[in-house]
Amino acid sequence: MRDVKPVLAWARAHGDSKIVDRVIVRLLPQLQAHGLQLSGAQVEADDQIMVPDPVYDLVKETAEALIASDTVGGERRVRHQ
Repeated sequence: MRDVKPVLAWARAHGDSKIVDRVIVRLLPQLQAHGLQLSGAQVEADDQIMVPDPVYDLVKETAEALIASDTVGGERRVRHQ
């Protein structure tokens, strides 16, 4: 289990205002498959959001891909903690 909140905070800092919602919508089937319910409001309210390692990896990859598709040039990758 890993805390996905830092990844989502990074995404919010580097993406558009709806990036967290875009990540959640993109991963909705995978989140549901792991029995997880995640919302933008929860991301704002909770101090940490623990998810299984495979879900963490999916969130990280999805956030990076969405931000990369919105960014021309430059390196914007999440550093593993």
